[in-house]
Amino acid sequence: MKVFKWFLIVLLIAAISLGILIVMLGLGYPEQAAIRVTAYFLIAVVAFFVLRRLLNRWRAKRKAKQLLDLEPREKSLLAKLGFSRDASEDRFRQLQKAMRRRVGRSGEYQVPWLIEFECEAGDFRRYLKRHNNNAALEISPDVSSGSAIDIDILDSFLCLSCGPEIVDGGSSNKVWQDLLQSLNRYREQRPFEGVIISAPVGLLMGSEDRIHEMGRSVNDLIQSAIRALRIQVPVFLVVTDLWRLDGFDEFTRLLSEAERGQALGAGFGQEDKHFLNTEDGLQKFSLEFINELGKVIQDKIALNIAEGSQNGISTASLIRLQGQVSSLSAALGRLIESISGSELQRIRPNFRGVYFLSFAPRGDLVDPKKKPASVFYQELIERILPQESGATTTLEFAERLFRGTRKRVLNRIGVAWIIVGLVIAVEGSLDLRSLNLIRSDFLAFAPISNSDYEVNLIRQLDHKRTLIDTMESEVTAYLSPPVPLPWLGVPSDQSTVEKMKGEWADKAKRILTLLDEQHLDSIRAAKTEYRLALDLESERLLTDPALNPQRNSAFSKLGQAIKNTMDRINVVRAIEDKRPLREILEMPNPFGEGSSYALTRDDPEVAGQVFTAFVYTKIWDQYSSDPGSLAERRDYWTASFKNLVSGIDPKLTWLLYLANDEIEKIKPELNSADLWAETPPPLSATVQPVWSDEGVGFITDFFSQIRRTGTTGVWVDDAESEIQKDFFNRRVLIWTEYAETVLLGNSQLDNRQMAQESVIQMASARRNPYRSALRIMAEENQESFFPGERPDWINLALFHRKIELLGGDEEGGGPSKTLTKLGLKMLSKFGAVGKAVSKDAKKGLKTKKKLDKEKGGAARDEQLENAAKEYKEKYLPALELVAFSADSRNASFSTITDRFLSGDDPGAGATALAAGYKSIRTLEMMLGLRDKYTRIYWDLISAPFSVSENYLLEEAACQVDQLWREEVLAGMDNVPESAKFSKMFQEGGLAWTFLDEKLKPFVKTSPGVGLVPRKVGARALPLTAGFFDFLSTGRLGLQSMQDTYTTQLLTRPVTVNSQAALKPVRTTMVLLCENGKKRQKVVNQNFSSQGQIEWSHACSDFRLDIDFGIFELRKVYKGLRGYPRFLEGFEADTLRLTKDDFPAYAPVFKQQKLGHIDLQYQILGKDALIKAARERPTDTPAHIATCWPVEGRDAS
Repeated sequence: MKVFKWFLIVLLIAAISLGILIVMLGLGYPEQAAIRVTAYFLIAVVAFFVLRRLLNRWRAKRKAKQLLDLEPREKSLLAKLGFSRDASEDRFRQLQKAMRRRVGRSGEYQVPWLIEFECEAGDFRRYLKRHNNNAALEISPDVSSGSAIDIDILDSFLCLSCGPEIVDGGSSNKVWQDLLQSLNRYREQRPFEGVIISAPVGLLMGSEDRIHEMGRSVNDLIQSAIRALRIQVPVFLVVTDLWRLDGFDEFTRLLSEAERGQALGAGFGQEDKHFLNTEDGLQKFSLEFINELGKVIQDKIALNIAEGSQNGISTASLIRLQGQVSSLSAALGRLIESISGSELQRIRPNFRGVYFLSFAPRGDLVDPKKKPASVFYQELIERILPQESGATTTLEFAERLFRGTRKRVLNRIGVAWIIVGLVIAVEGSLDLRSLNLIRSDFLAFAPISNSDYEVNLIRQLDHKRTLIDTMESEVTAYLSPPVPLPWLGVPSDQSTVEKMKGEWADKAKRILTLLDEQHLDSIRAAKTEYRLALDLESERLLTDPALNPQRNSAFSKLGQAIKNTMDRINVVRAIEDKRPLREILEMPNPFGEGSSYALTRDDPEVAGQVFTAFVYTKIWDQYSSDPGSLAERRDYWTASFKNLVSGIDPKLTWLLYLANDEIEKIKPELNSADLWAETPPPLSATVQPVWSDEGVGFITDFFSQIRRTGTTGVWVDDAESEIQKDFFNRRVLIWTEYAETVLLGNSQLDNRQMAQESVIQMASARRNPYRSALRIMAEENQESFFPGERPDWINLALFHRKIELLGGDEEGGGPSKTLTKLGLKMLSKFGAVGKAVSKDAKKGLKTKKKLDKEKGGAARDEQLENAAKEYKEKYLPALELVAFSADSRNASFSTITDRFLSGDDPGAGATALAAGYKSIRTLEMMLGLRDKYTRIYWDLISAPFSVSENYLLEEAACQVDQLWREEVLAGMDNVPESAKFSKMFQEGGLAWTFLDEKLKPFVKTSPGVGLVPRKVGARALPLTAGFFDFLSTGRLGLQSMQDTYTTQLLTRPVTVNSQAALKPVRTTMVLLCENGKKRQKVVNQNFSSQGQIEWSHACSDFRLDIDFGIFELRKVYKGLRGYPRFLEGFEADTLRLTKDDFPAYAPVFKQQKLGHIDLQYQILGKDALIKAARERPTDTPAHIATCWPVEGRDAS
C-alpha cells in the first residue's frame, strides 16, 4: 500500500509538471522560461517533503519522550503501574535504539506494547526477565509497590505482564481497572498492540473446571479492555512449560539449532473464521494444532529408531511424550472456547493463533546434570508477535487511531488537492486550442497494444489522420495566423496541411494495396471452395429444402465477399456524388464483421480505422504524388463484381446464405418446440430467418443495390427471376413442414397434470401453441414474390390474422384503448423485453384500429366481419369452457359420452366441445370447406379441440374405472362364492347394468366376435382387453349354465420312481362344498377302485392326501376352481407330482429318494366340467380402463 501511495504522489507531481510546461509553451513563453518554472516547482516539491520529514521526526521524538518520561512524576503511566526510572536524553536514545524496528518508521515513533495474561507462573515470564533490556535502560520495578504488573522491554516490543492475581480476579480487579484508565489516558492513540495468554502445561493437565474458570476470566479481562478502550486487538495463546512432560528433555536433544528457534503452532487467519461459527470448530482447530507437535515427535521417533538410539535417547520416553501431547487436545480446545467467548457477545476477541514455547528452567528446579534447552521461542518472539504491531482497529469511526494526527494529515491532503484543482481550473479556462497540436510530435509514442505490425501501422496511420484533421480545423478557426511554433507542429498556412494530406494519402494507398491483395486471394480461395460444395448442395436439396446449418460455409464466405465488393462500389459512388462525409462513414463497412479481410474481420476497431482510411484516401487522393481516377477504380471493381455474381453460379445459391447470415444478426431462427416452452416435444422443425418476410426484402434490396452499382443486363433480370422462384417454392415447403410438425402435437405431455395444463393453455391467445403457430406463419408470410401462387392454407392463415386482430381475445370485455396505451407505455420502460412486447402490442393496436375504421364503410368485407364474430362469440368461448371444466372428471365423462352419442357429427350435442366443432363447421361454410389444399389451416384451427378431446377421453376412462370400482366391485363384496356368477351375469346383473348405463355409447357388438370398443372419429375409450374377455366369458357361461357336474373316477394303484424307499399305501381325495357343510371323499387303498365327485359353483377347496405309512403328503387346491385345476393336471389319464408340488416336504423327498409320484386315474366327465369352470368367471377385474399415465399411446 505504501509503494502504491508514493507511486500516486509521483504520478501527480509529474502530471502537474507536464501541465505547467504545456500551459507556458501554449501561451507563447520561451522554452527556457517554461523549463525554468517547471524546475522551480520540482525543487519546491522536494523541499516540502524534506521539511515534512524533519518536522515529523521532531514531532515523533517529542511524542515518544512524553510517552516514556511523563511530567509530573506522580501522573506518569509507569508510576501508575508501580515502576520508577530516571530518564534522560541519553537513556531515550538507548530506548530508541532498542526499539529500532518501530521507532522512526513512517515518520512517527510508535512503541509496540503487548499485554501478557499469566494464567500460572511459567516459562514466558522467565524468558522476558532473562532477555529484557531493563537494566541497560535503568528501568526496574518498584518492589515496594506490591503491584501485580511487571514491565519488560525487549528488542522487539514492550510487554506488560499481568500475574495470576489479576487473571483470577477478572475485570473487577482494581489494579486492572487502574491500568485501563492509565492506558486510556496516556496511550490514547494506540493503547496496546495485542494480548498474549501464557498457559502452562500444568494448567491444561488439571481439572476442567479450572480451565473453564481461567478461560472465562481471561475473556472477561479482554472484554473489559474492548469496552473501555473501544478497540479490537490480536489475541495469542502460548502453551509453555513443555519440559514438565515426561520425555520432552530427550525430544529437545533431537532438535537441531534451527528447529529449536523456529515457531511451532497454528495461526488463525481469515480462512479459519468458520471454526468460531461451527459446533466443535475450535476443538477441531485444537486437534490440528496438537497434531502438528505430534507429527514432529513422530518424525523424531522414526529418526531415533533409524539411528539406533546413538544419543542414548529412549524411544519409549518419546512414545510416552507423544501420548501425553495427544491428551492435551481436548483441554486446549476447552480453553480456547472459553477465551473466545460465545456468539452472544457483541464483540469477540480477535483470536490470532496458538503457539508452543518452552524455556529452560533454572538449574535448582530440576536435576543439575540435565541441561534442557529452550525451544520454539526465537521466531515467535522476534517475528510473529511484533508483526501484529499496528493491527489494532477501532470499533467506532469517530474514535479512530491517531485522532490528532489525522486532522493534520487531512489538512495536508486537502491543501494538495486544492492546488491540483486550481491548476486544472486554470488550464481549462485558457484558450489552449494549439496545445492539441503538440501531439503531432509524439506520434512515435502512440499506444501500441498489438504485436501485429500491420495493425500497429493502421492505428498509427489513423492517429496521424486525426492530427491532420485537427490541424486543419485549428488553422481554419484562427482569424489570423497563429504564432509559428514549428517544433510543436503548428502550421503557418493551409498549404502545409495539404502537403501533409498528400504524404498521408501516399502512405495509406500502399497499406490498402496490401489489404486488397489479401482480399483477392481470399476471394480466389472462396471461389474454389464454392465450386466443390455446389454439387453436394444440389444433392442435399433433393431431400431437404432448408439451408445447410453449418456455420461459415463456402456459400457464406463467397456471399460475404460479394457483399463487401458491392459495399465498396457504393462507397466509391457516394464519394463521386460528393455526399457528406458523415453520411459516407455511416454506410455499410466493406471491411467489417464477416468480411473477407482476415485482418479486420474480428476487430471492429481496426475495421473502422481501415474503412475511414479508405474513405479519406479517395478524398485526399488529389493531394497525393500520383492521383488516380475514382471512375476507373469504380469500373474495375464493378467488372470484378459482375464476374463474381454471374460467372460462378447463375442460380445465386450463395445469396440465400448471405441473406440468412445478415438477417440472423437481428432475428433468431424459429423452432416449433418453442411453442411448448416448458415441455418441448422430441420432434421439432426449424425455420431459418431467411424464409421470413425479411428474406424477401433482403433479396429485393440486394438486386436494387446491384443495379445501383451500374451492373445491368438481361442476366440480372433472369437471375432475379430464377432465385425468386426457387425461394418461393422452398419457402412453401419449409413452412408446410413447420405446420405439419406443429400438428403432430407434443407426445411429452404424458401425464394428467401436464395434459391438463396444456388444455388450459388452449384458452390463451399467447400460450395456445396452435394459435401461436398460425400467428407466426401469418406474420412471416405477408410478403411474397408471387402472392397469387401462395397455397390456400397460407392465404387462410393470413386471413386468420385479421380475424384474430378483429375478433381475438383483445376485443370486448378488455380494458379501454386509453388504459391499454398507458399500460403499453409503462411496459416499455421494463428493459429490452418490455420494449419488444410493447412494440409488438402497439403494432397490433394500429392494425386493429385500421380494421375498426373499416366497419362503417361501404367496402367493408362482410366475410371478415362475420368470421370474426363467429370466432369471437362461438369458437373462443367454447375453448374457455372446455378449459374451465378440465379439472372435473365427471364433466369430462359427460362430454365424451355426448361426443360418442353424436357419432360422425362432432358438432351435434350440447357440450362445449360440440359447440367448438360446430363453430369450426360454421367457419368452414364462410371461408371454404376443408380439402387437401386447406387441410393444414383447418387442422390447426381444430387442433385445440382435438387435443382437448384426447384429454377428456383419458379423463373419462379414469371416471369409468372409478365408477366400476364403486358400483360393481363394491356390490360384489360379501357375496358368497357360489352366488358371484349369478350376481354378476344373470339378467339384471351388475355387469350388464353397468354396461347399459355407463358404457353403452362406447361398446358395440360385432358378429362372430362379441363385444368390442366402438370408435368415433378414430378414437375409442381405452377399455382393457381383459374387461371384454370377462364379459364374453360370462355370456358364454350363461348359455351353458348347469347346476351340477358329475365326474366318475376309475382309480389305479399309485406308483413312484424305482429308487424310492417307500411306496404309498392310501390316497384320499376330499372336495368341500356349501361352505364346508358337504364333504365328498374318494379313497384308494392302492388297488383298482372307483368313485364319484359332483362339482358345482357351491364348491370350494379340493384336497389330495397321499399316505406312505410313516408320513403323509397333502396338497390343497384353493377356491372354486380348485377341483377343475386338479383335473387339468391329468395328461393321458396320468398326473405326475414332484417335490415342487409339496414344497413343505422337500426334505422328506430327499431323504426317501422320492423323484415323482404318478396318479393313474380314468376320469369320465372331466372335459365338460373344466369347460364350465372356464366359462363362469368369478374373479371380477379390478380395473376395466387405463388411466394416467398413458404408456404406449400418443398422449397429445
